[in-house]
Amino acid sequence: MNLAHCIVTPDFPGPIKNGGIGTHCFHLARFLRRRGDRVTVLFTGPFEVEDGEYWKRRLGETEQIEFVELAMVGGGHRWNGSFGCTRRSRAVAEFLELGGFDAVHFQEWQGNGFVPMQRRRTMGVLKDVVMTVMLHSSSEWIAEGARLFRRGSMEEMVQDYAERYAVEHADMVLSPSQYMFDWAAGHGWKMPERCLVMPYLIEEGLRAEVVEMVPDEVVFFGRLETRKGLEIFCEAVSGMVEEGAWPPGCRVTFLGKQGSVSGGRGAGVYLQGLKARIGDRVGIEVIDQLDHVACQALLCERPNALVVMPSLQDNYPFAVLECLQLGQRILTSRIGGIPEMVDDEESLVEPTSRALREALRRRLAVASGGTKSRYDLTNVREQWEGFFEGMGFLVSRENGAVPELGGAERVTICVPHFNHGAGLKELLKSLEDQTVEGFGVVVVDDGSTDEDSVEAFESLAKVYEGRGWRFLRKKNEGIGKTRNLAAQQASTEFLMFMDADNVARPCMVEGFARAMERSGCDGLASYYLAFEGECFPGEDKLSVKYGYMPVGPCLEAGFLDNVFGDANFILRRKVFEEVGGFGEERGTSCEDWELLARLALKGYRLDVVPEVLFFYRHAEGGFSRSTSNYFNHLRAIQPYLEGATDWQRRAIFGMIGGESPSSRYFRDAEFDQLRSKIRQLNRREARLEAQLEREVRRHERTRAELGRMRSRPRGVVRIWAKLLRMVRWKGERIGDDERGFGTHSTARSQAS
Repeated sequence: MNLAHCIVTPDFPGPIKNGGIGTHCFHLARFLRRRGDRVTVLFTGPFEVEDGEYWKRRLGETEQIEFVELAMVGGGHRWNGSFGCTRRSRAVAEFLELGGFDAVHFQEWQGNGFVPMQRRRTMGVLKDVVMTVMLHSSSEWIAEGARLFRRGSMEEMVQDYAERYAVEHADMVLSPSQYMFDWAAGHGWKMPERCLVMPYLIEEGLRAEVVEMVPDEVVFFGRLETRKGLEIFCEAVSGMVEEGAWPPGCRVTFLGKQGSVSGGRGAGVYLQGLKARIGDRVGIEVIDQLDHVACQALLCERPNALVVMPSLQDNYPFAVLECLQLGQRILTSRIGGIPEMVDDEESLVEPTSRALREALRRRLAVASGGTKSRYDLTNVREQWEGFFEGMGFLVSRENGAVPELGGAERVTICVPHFNHGAGLKELLKSLEDQTVEGFGVVVVDDGSTDEDSVEAFESLAKVYEGRGWRFLRKKNEGIGKTRNLAAQQASTEFLMFMDADNVARPCMVEGFARAMERSGCDGLASYYLAFEGECFPGEDKLSVKYGYMPVGPCLEAGFLDNVFGDANFILRRKVFEEVGGFGEERGTSCEDWELLARLALKGYRLDVVPEVLFFYRHAEGGFSRSTSNYFNHLRAIQPYLEGATDWQRRAIFGMIGGESPSSRYFRDAEFDQLRSKIRQLNRREARLEAQLEREVRRHERTRAELGRMRSRPRGVVRIWAKLLRMVRWKGERIGDDERGFGTHSTARSQAS
């Protein structure tokens, strides 16, 4: 059965020079093409070589692979609450929904599968498409291997969440090693039912003519960075050289792309330090511009070498796999998935400089041949063939069929109202125009003081009386208590909250309710678009001020900013009652953030419908913008602070000071000031350069005229020389005036 596959990847050989993720995707694409399947590669990364059009043509001609460069989307407006990874993943989802694919293969790194999985879970799109995720090297795992503490930025936290989410909600998760499954389980990742160990595919190609002999060269093979063991390797080599134990004539080659080492230093600078320490006692060569094919060819040309790959942390490295396929003699770390690849204890070493030094001493003193491998290419190909044969018979997801919505027994929309008469009329009209009927509406007026709003409230109550929609009035007690009172009037399974000045899209009620049924969640938020003005002009004429793209229950970022969603959300009534509803504190806003954070911290299932379901009316004088940012934020994080010790509270406040919206606002303001100063300095520099050019031309003309006058009588020449000095002095004074030193320059000239 021939299938249509899409491989979504931020890494691919050609556009990217070297990378394990890209190498896997390339071999997978080739394997699928040879099966007769259609293959599209959706490339989401940057281009290191050429551009998208070049690789589309090249891969189409040589491999019959459709190569597509991801086109980012945004609608021409700013998206609040969005991050690089979520915007990119949203663009991936839009591409896939137009592609007609049978299977989509994601890589966990960068979380490209986040929004596609989220849309399928809540909206039912792509429900007949098999989605897989391959575990290579998550962002969290990379930082751990590089021995780096993360900066703690929201971008990093959200990307980590997106990677975990895509894995949790995939149809199948694959890993080249059992090690990576164990690592993920040990770090709290949730896995789907289907998890398979699938070693990487590789081409049957070159073979080095390795014979039993003492190596006369040591090749460090892999990215030149901390995680790949660059530093412990250099320490081992320099230690042997200092001890006089390095074999005479044995040279060292570094083969791999430039990376960075501890402290953020570049690998090139670090290797210069190694050369300075060992001087001319060992020949050192650095080769950092070859792709993986050229690297294999070079290793084939050096069968006398010992190839060393001393990674501090690795999964199933292609560097090791390629060397095993070449038949090379290797020395590599006993970590990660490497012991699942190597069948030779002498070729494995603990990743420390001392252990590596002792292993090098032994391996460079005795003759040895190629390292034995556990990897069997024939078996691996058969395993992948069986995997794709079975994929053709996978059933579609069970949540595709959603029961028809019930009537008022299913959804009640709770609307608090205070002095929003004109907006309330538009809101109720938008609810009247929904694609489904039978839901209930409860509108509670919180003691409005505006006469027009009171009149509008009373007239609207009469208009919608026939629909059974309820309108209540009470004294002013704040929005939290008003929302809770509206919820108390409901007896339905779901509660949906809306502000009185928002406008629902026609699909909102149906979209939320079906998403609750399909996902089994306890609560859902959604995207929205914001507009300004007293009147809603209609969706087709809307001038969008910005959009809001919440992420979901990313708890590690949820105390820094509201990643959960807006107050326009849907909850199970039972859950709402269990947590006590909205907080009723007055004088502060962010009660929606507070409630959603509380739900997430208590373990309730929350998510986001990644679709615009309503329009948000932005008002500069709105309650959330006219109250204290500090106290609003403090209220929102109360669920985090409950039960926290003093030092934990201080740590939380310290992080908020560095990464909260307000701190980023002030930091961005400082950057804007610096950029403005740079522009001023650039303009001043341009003026000075233009003035200098004019003075140089004037000076050249004067010198030329002086040359013509040299043949004239001496007295005339003295006059011209005096004029030339005056011109020079005038130019110096103009330059000093531009720098603000004109007065002192004049004084010096007069004194002279």
